[in-house]
Amino acid sequence: MTPDPTRAPVWLKWLLTTTCVGLILGLIGPYGSYLNGPAHVRIFYWIGMSWLGMAILMPSIIVALRLARRWALPQWLTIGVAMILAAIPLSAAIALIATALWPELTFLGPADWYAQVLFVCLLQGGAYLLVARRGADVLVTSRPAVPSHDSATPAGPSPPAVSAAAPLCLQMEDHYVRIHGATGSRLEHSTLAQAIADYGTGEGLQIHRSWWVARSAIAEIVPDGRSVKIRLTNGVVAPVSRSRLAALRAAGWLEDAKVDAPAE
Repeated sequence: MTPDPTRAPVWLKWLLTTTCVGLILGLIGPYGSYLNGPAHVRIFYWIGMSWLGMAILMPSIIVALRLARRWALPQWLTIGVAMILAAIPLSAAIALIATALWPELTFLGPADWYAQVLFVCLLQGGAYLLVARRGADVLVTSRPAVPSHDSATPAGPSPPAVSAAAPLCLQMEDHYVRIHGATGSRLEHSTLAQAIADYGTGEGLQIHRSWWVARSAIAEIVPDGRSVKIRLTNGVVAPVSRSRLAALRAAGWLEDAKVDAPAE
C-alpha cells in the first residue's frame, strides 16, 4: 500500500502530542514545580522530560499493541500495564535529572517520584489513544462485520469477536485494518501490508489497495461491467480494482466470471 504523503507519520504525531503535553505541564507546574525557578526553565524541563518519556513509552506502547493483537486483549489494558512498568526506569531517570537541577527536591523518595511519573505516563498513554484519528475504535475488541458500501446486508445484533487466526478478508480503514471473520470483525492499528503479513495465511490475494481476501471466503464473483466485486461468505462485498484483474485471472479466481480485460 502506497503511503499517503499528506498524512503525518505516527512518530511525528506522537512527538507533537508529547511536546504539547510537556508545554501544558510546564505552564501549570504540577507537583509544586511552579515554585522551581523561572517559567522558561520549568517549561524546558517538562518538555525535555516528556521527550525522555516518549523515548521509553513509545517502544512500550508498540509492544503493548502487539501483545493486545496476539492475545486478543483490549489495547487500553495492555497500554496501561506498559505504562505502569515503563514508569519504573523513567522515574529513576527523572529523579536524577530533577535533583541535579533543583537539589532541594532530594527530600522526595522513590515512591514519590514513581507516583508522579506514573500519572504523567498514564496521561501520555491516554494522549496516544486520543491522537489516533479513530481513537474510539482502538478500544473496541469486538464489532459487527461492516459490509462495503455496495452491500445490503441487514443490520442485526452484534456478533462475537472475530477469530484472528483465520480472517476472511482484511480491509484498510485510514490508519487501521478491519479484520473480518465469519461472525464479526475488529479494528487494529496497522498497515494493510503488516496485517497481511500477520494474518494473511493460506491462499489469498490483495484484490484492491485497501482489501485482501482469502480464496476460501469467496461465496460469489459478481461481474460489474469491466470489473467485478467479490461477495464473501459473511455477506461482505469487496471491490476488485481493475489493475488486479489480471492477477486474479491468473490465479483462477475469475474462471466463471464474464469480465473484460482492462485496457492497457
